[in-house]
Amino acid sequence: MSSSAPSRAVRRSLSACTLLALLLVGGAAQPASAQDSHYWAEQYGTRAALLGGAVIGSVADLSGVYYNPGAIALNPDAGFILSARAYRVGTITIEDAAGDGRDLSSSATRPIATLLATPLTFGFLGSHRLVYSVLTRQQFATDILAYRIDQADYLPPPGDEDFAGAYTGSARLRETWTGLTWAFPLSEKVGIGISPYLALRSRELRSQFLVQAATEGGDVGSAIRIRTRRFKHWRLVNKIGLSYQSERFSLGVNTTTPSISLSGSGLASYNSSGTSSDLTSGFIDEPYLAANVQPELSSTFKSGWIVGGGTGVLLGATRLHASAEWFQAPSTFVALEADDFTPQTGGDPIQNDININLKSVFNWGVGVEQPLGGAMLYAAVATDRSAGVPDVDVLTDAVLTKYDLTRISGGASFRLGRADLMLGVGYAGGSSPFPKLFDQDEIDPEVDPTLDTRILLSQWTFVIGVELLRRDDDEGN
Repeated sequence: MSSSAPSRAVRRSLSACTLLALLLVGGAAQPASAQDSHYWAEQYGTRAALLGGAVIGSVADLSGVYYNPGAIALNPDAGFILSARAYRVGTITIEDAAGDGRDLSSSATRPIATLLATPLTFGFLGSHRLVYSVLTRQQFATDILAYRIDQADYLPPPGDEDFAGAYTGSARLRETWTGLTWAFPLSEKVGIGISPYLALRSRELRSQFLVQAATEGGDVGSAIRIRTRRFKHWRLVNKIGLSYQSERFSLGVNTTTPSISLSGSGLASYNSSGTSSDLTSGFIDEPYLAANVQPELSSTFKSGWIVGGGTGVLLGATRLHASAEWFQAPSTFVALEADDFTPQTGGDPIQNDININLKSVFNWGVGVEQPLGGAMLYAAVATDRSAGVPDVDVLTDAVLTKYDLTRISGGASFRLGRADLMLGVGYAGGSSPFPKLFDQDEIDPEVDPTLDTRILLSQWTFVIGVELLRRDDDEGN
């Protein structure tokens, strides 16, 4: 065996721990916040949050900076808006992940902030409008700690070995957009606008695992691997919108241009070693060491065209909303490209990149808005399909969430003085095929490509939103 790698028995243990850890990382990350490959996981503004984001053609507040900048020109009374989701509670279940009837589950509860927007008022603007906004486009965070201690006949010599494995890992993703929206009314009912955004994307993946084994003959061996990959990348994104609004009917279209890369930096580190007190036992044939740090790497991130449209129709006192949006996949790219390196003890070069594989997706949503007394009631259903590619190697692809979701939401808003208070709840659920990690009787070093189990998400979102009106009077109370 090459001196650069552990024996087959160690690779079996390392592979099982690695796959288990990766799956747990993917699962635990979902409840934390938005998914890392879902574009409709976040909604902005009081109404949009309860209408499933189906407001591209009917947005009437400052959340138009994102949904349709053209609508900003038609709603001059819209004031400061602070949108916040109080908590998101989610549970991931991997069916039969550790064998028949042995599911794995993970859950988390986290606070989430989404949008801050405020108009900028200057006398020289005339009919032109400027709005400053900051929004969280994507966020994702998880920390995992996992152990496995058992006895089994893993090594070639007859007899059981004592086995111990430990894994700690974390995944972080945050993308923040900061921009200044310009909008202008082409007529009383038609507005046009553009929102140039400076987007900052931060991504980090860390893992550390330790595998130890002791044979009946007294040989003790251990192997460890520590891996870190992180990057920050700045790019420009432009959202353009055209909006038509009348009392009983509204229509809107928007587009987001492919991003323009500005600059990025990152780090990739890798440290792996293995040793054994008896090199003839089959645990490790020869000691090995693979260590490398590359601290000053360049990074990139790509996003394609986005095209959307929607409408709003008032039927009696009930307003119906519908929207759809198509997201073009960028070509597969390496977000953080590190140089391959050769282990100190020799062997094949090792890669330590961050790879991004995405596909095009189409989402749609419908919502209902119904006044009742002094309140406004909302209900909506929307899709949130994953852009993750399911048949990509899970050990090299950085996209962790690859299942399609259906989102259902509802709630109510109340006028309190010069503020609108919104309370609501949402649910998202979905699943996707996934390979079983290992059988009950054997740990296999390779992943069976057969998708014979499933990963499931169940997610509840409890939201609170506040919109402060800019008008000096209480008109509309």
